[in-house]
Amino acid sequence: MTMTHYTDDLAVFGHVMGSATDWGSEVHHSDYEHYVNAHTSTYSSEFRAFLTFDGDLYPRDPYDAALLLAFDTTSGGVTGRNATWMDKHYDWSSSEFRSRVGESINLAVNYLADALHGFWLAAGQPIPEFQMPYVAFVLSITTLLIARHSNRGKQEAVIATGTSLPAANTSPLRLASSRSNLLLED
Repeated sequence: MTMTHYTDDLAVFGHVMGSATDWGSEVHHSDYEHYVNAHTSTYSSEFRAFLTFDGDLYPRDPYDAALLLAFDTTSGGVTGRNATWMDKHYDWSSSEFRSRVGESINLAVNYLADALHGFWLAAGQPIPEFQMPYVAFVLSITTLLIARHSNRGKQEAVIATGTSLPAANTSPLRLASSRSNLLLED
């Protein structure tokens, strides 16, 4: 199981409930996960509206992120809609239920971004960040060099044969005919 999956699973109320907890076993678990998975698999998913950057990339340890997310899921976060509330009020047509799902997904995404940011910092920031004008400049120069090299090859072919190259839309039969004429002239 990956770190991201382990952490994000704790946004699912069924993962903080169970027969050994004070909250008891959940009724809804796999049905909840199947619905959320089916409705978050594209960038145009219905839960995208809930995703907002919290304004800070805090270098959070994945273990701490998992604990904080589990606490939020268990206690109900800002709305107080905790794990047992989610299980008892399981209803995808309820705006309160859907809002709490969106809140949980958003928190999980932000904590995960924090953990990944922490990895990046711990690794010594190995991926440099280029400013866009520099990247655009390098791409422009590369494109210019490729185009120049490509045109040079065409000019050398014209000089070598003493004839111009056929147009790109010339039929294969006409090309064959013009080649045989060249051979006959030599």
